[in-house]
Amino acid sequence: MNAHVLISQSCVNDCVFCAVADKRRSGLFPSKDDIVGFIRDSVRAGEDGLNFSGLGEPTLDPFFEDYLRTAKEAGYGSIGVFTNGHGIDTEKVRKWKSMGLSAALISLHGLERGHDASVRRDGSFKDGLKALELYTREGFAVSVNTCLTRINIEEIESLCSLVDGYPVRSHSLSFPEWSGNALLNPEALIDYVDLIPLAERLAKTDFSHRFFSNAPPCLVGSRVDVSRSSISYLDGNGKRIVSPRDCNAMDSACAMCSQKLRCPGIDRNYIQFRGRNRAPPFILDTYKKKELFMEEHQAVRGHGSVSGHGASGAKLCVIIKPTSRCNAACAYCSNARHAPTLDMTVELYGKIARAVSAEAKRRGTGQVCILWHGGEPLLMGKEFFRQVLEGTPSVDGIRLNHAIQTNLLLFDEDWASLFREHAVPVSTSVDPFDDGLRIMADGTPQFGMWMERFRIAAEGKLRLGAVFTATKAHKGKAVEVYWFLRNLSVLVPTGFGTRVNAVYPEGAAAESSYGNLLTAEEHLRFFSDLAAAWDGDGRSFPLSPFSELASHAPLACEQDGQCWENFIGIDGQGRISACGRMLDVGVFWGELGEDGLGSVVTSEICGRPGKRNDALSSGACAACIAWDICHGGCPGVVEAFSGDALDPHMYCRTMREVLLPIYRSRK
Repeated sequence: MNAHVLISQSCVNDCVFCAVADKRRSGLFPSKDDIVGFIRDSVRAGEDGLNFSGLGEPTLDPFFEDYLRTAKEAGYGSIGVFTNGHGIDTEKVRKWKSMGLSAALISLHGLERGHDASVRRDGSFKDGLKALELYTREGFAVSVNTCLTRINIEEIESLCSLVDGYPVRSHSLSFPEWSGNALLNPEALIDYVDLIPLAERLAKTDFSHRFFSNAPPCLVGSRVDVSRSSISYLDGNGKRIVSPRDCNAMDSACAMCSQKLRCPGIDRNYIQFRGRNRAPPFILDTYKKKELFMEEHQAVRGHGSVSGHGASGAKLCVIIKPTSRCNAACAYCSNARHAPTLDMTVELYGKIARAVSAEAKRRGTGQVCILWHGGEPLLMGKEFFRQVLEGTPSVDGIRLNHAIQTNLLLFDEDWASLFREHAVPVSTSVDPFDDGLRIMADGTPQFGMWMERFRIAAEGKLRLGAVFTATKAHKGKAVEVYWFLRNLSVLVPTGFGTRVNAVYPEGAAAESSYGNLLTAEEHLRFFSDLAAAWDGDGRSFPLSPFSELASHAPLACEQDGQCWENFIGIDGQGRISACGRMLDVGVFWGELGEDGLGSVVTSEICGRPGKRNDALSSGACAACIAWDICHGGCPGVVEAFSGDALDPHMYCRTMREVLLPIYRSRK
């Protein structure tokens, strides 16, 4: 394992792809004492090589020569510097060599035009070329690094010819890391697919010392950096061990690939910010051929969560909202305006478990889906859920299948371990497009923290789902929404389903001045574009409300016309309602009593919504061709829009013109 230390606080260049620019701007730098201690500790720990890189240009660090002396005294076998060559001359090269420097990795990002434009400084190419000449002439172990951009990619073959005129050890052609400046200059960065024609052209040249870095071998061939070893690393955040794959992910389609051990994977931030419509095409092809997840993992359905995803075959789904507390303040939260309720106790859950098991027996089913919702259910704490999951896996022979809908903001490895142990699918809500919609309780955007927690969940080998809520802010962005959700599936090796809902005027969405609600025309256009993107991608992952229509899976609760038969909602005080949405509205049937659900869930109460079906099918919806896949929509949502649950679906055209053709296409 090599030691790698980031020094310097300044740089003369401002590279469009600089991965550490954000760290430099933050002003978080290691101290001189930290660096000296790291150099000495690393060699004692067995690291033979030391590399100086920079939060800026390392040779501009005022203590650079002090660090060289320390490293030489410590006894490293090799000492290298990653440099852009600024300010270099023969005297410095020879002096640094005498102080122990033995290797140089020189940045050359194209010929003069492409290089200077990529680093945004005139004269930088001449600095780099001069460094190449001086370091090779003085006998250093010299390598060259080129970060590939749209600015320089047409110059790469000529650059390779230039580099081949010098005695370099290696020349790496790097797919950019999507962090730092890369996120601010995406128009300058290449896509994965751009590597393919470049690799084909370069395959005809001498490639003995040249390789692609941070690039899948399926795109560029066998000449890839196969180093998988970790490095000991120090920057302003302290010392840690870094793996080449830390920022990347392997696609589920890569599971059986013979090149898997040689592959760096796919940059997670690329997936997040650019989308997979121009990502490695082999993955898209594999998904299309195998139709991964479509049969095994049904789409997230029901209340915008994992109700169907987590309890295949269950005829009873109980949505439990154990707390109304939340650590977020989302602009469209349907529960935001209601008064806080008491948190559920473990004892009350025990009564609920016995009651719903008795109800399942009465209905003749052997299992129940229990969907934990909120508020934010993770605020109940790990001990609460540990007692719940370990205490009642089944009651009186009825299997209780748990699932959870969470914003993930409290999620960590311990939660992942607990849910994995008890096979609990996890669904979450996300929106990377508008920082004003999903915010923390203190008003700061959620997405950065959410993405960190989502990665923990994905790497925790959990079955995951995600819900996206379409609002006025997403007009014209349906295709971007599609590829974002599609790209999340790349990070999840164990099955991933998604659900897209339109916001409805309940809670915060009804009260905010945000202008959230979609008009009928906007709704039609959004879901039409979303469906076209899904269809054009080969219907390659579960996306509700489309995938269940295209297969023979059960419809979502708001479309099947039988929601009152299959769902019950219970809050933290034991109050009972028709479902989670009705709990949000505050419409309760009663409370959990000594006889369980018996006195509340009666045929008279449960049959009331069925009368809506009769009224609509013989009235406003009598001639509708989409009745079988709509049934008038969710009565709670319809009432939120119009004030009358007996009105038909407010987005009828979307049902007829978008969803019905998908339903008719099923085989």
